[in-house]
Amino acid sequence: MRKMKSLLCVLLTMIISLGSMVTVKADTEIKPYENKENAVLLKREYIDLDEDTVIEIESYEEKIPSLARAGWKTTSAIKTYRVKDKNTNTVFVKYILKATFRYNGKKAECTNATPDCKILVPNVYKVITKDASKAGDVALGYFYCQHIKTGKGAGGTFSIKCAANGSVTIS
Repeated sequence: MRKMKSLLCVLLTMIISLGSMVTVKADTEIKPYENKENAVLLKREYIDLDEDTVIEIESYEEKIPSLARAGWKTTSAIKTYRVKDKNTNTVFVKYILKATFRYNGKKAECTNATPDCKILVPNVYKVITKDASKAGDVALGYFYCQHIKTGKGAGGTFSIKCAANGSVTIS
C-alpha cells in the first residue's frame, strides 16, 4: 500500500512538472501556413502609415493535393494585413482573408471566403469593418480600423481571384 502511494506521488509530480513545461507561442509570431510544405509566399510588402506605424501585407497560396486525376482541383490563398509598430514590431491588429477555390481548366469557383480579425493590443485601434464575401471566382475581404487617439484609419478592400487553370491573383 505504501509503495502504491509513493508511485502515485511520483506520477502526479511528473504530470504537474510536464504540464508546467508547455510553452506558448505568441499570436504575433504565428504566420499563416507556418510548417505547411505546399504553401508559397507570393508577396510581402510594407506601407508606411505614419512615422511610428507600418502596414505589413503578405499573400500566400497553397495547392491542395487532389485525389482524382480529372475533374475539380482545389487551391487556397490567404491575404494577411497587419498594423505594426515600426520600432518594436508589435502587431496592434491583424486581418486575414482566407479563400478556397475549385477549378477544372474550364472555370473556377470560390467555395469559401472567411475573414479572421484580431485586436492584439487593446485600446490602440478599433475595428470598424471586418468582413468577407465570395462571388464567382473571386473572394473579397473588407477591413478598416481606426486609431483610437488620433482617428487615423487603415484598411481597404482585398481580393483573391482564381483562374480556370488554378493560378491565383491576390490584390
